[in-house]
Amino acid sequence: MTTGNPADRRSAQVAIIVVRFKKPLHEISLLRALPMIDLSAVPEVIIVDNSPEPAPADEIATLPSVIKYRWLGGNVGLARAYNSAVEQLQSSWTHVVFLDQDTAGLPRLFDRLAEGLGAEVTLPAVRAGNAIISPCRRIGPWYLPLRRVGEVPANISWINSGMTVARGTVSSNPFDEELFLDYVDHQFARSSLAGGAHVEVCWDVMLDQDYSRDTDNEQQALARFRTFNRDVRQFYRGTLVGQLWGWALTLRRALGATVHYRTSAFIFSWLRTGRTSHG
Repeated sequence: MTTGNPADRRSAQVAIIVVRFKKPLHEISLLRALPMIDLSAVPEVIIVDNSPEPAPADEIATLPSVIKYRWLGGNVGLARAYNSAVEQLQSSWTHVVFLDQDTAGLPRLFDRLAEGLGAEVTLPAVRAGNAIISPCRRIGPWYLPLRRVGEVPANISWINSGMTVARGTVSSNPFDEELFLDYVDHQFARSSLAGGAHVEVCWDVMLDQDYSRDTDNEQQALARFRTFNRDVRQFYRGTLVGQLWGWALTLRRALGATVHYRTSAFIFSWLRTGRTSHG
């Protein structure tokens, strides 16, 4: 269910959560955008760090006082990092916005949030290249881009970048820690909507997301594929149609990587996960 009536909007205290992974702190999009963001209605900012090693002490020392940094001891997965950060919030926040470390376009997002919030979940539009990837449409197991800006389908889903969630909603719908990285966002969307959360899409806010994996070497790509393979099979395990779709989706990724990297390692990884997931 969606709502978008400006008259229903109320001022909010919006905490911010950013998950870091290996990126220098000063290159995180939020920190680069801070001079252009009004933090008067932001009681707390937490950077939770999923990196193998903590950020250098000299980088941490330069963080503004409103920002708390927490290293999680290694990569515990996106869902657990989000849940951990929510548990660490100590202020009288009413909403929390989740940000990717690379998402661009944040000043406009925070200008919009300062105008007030009228729904349990408030979403920006998110673009990757020329495609609008969030919000999107769910048809059975398929997640498809919308045909046009401004279209809000009943079967809506979204990604986490820029998602702002009311305190009650995020507290009653923790992120599914059975998922490590992929589909954490769509699972949260499913559980929030099942709980009756209202969703507002701010089409006048456009964030840019970079999903390029062109810089991955073979070993990095293989590790990333193993995570994708496990998460997809976990996400789609509930129905036979879902299982078949997950099987096809992961096989397609494995075949593409096999051609790109000229190795059979991705196919063997796909087969091993298939045997494990079926007993």
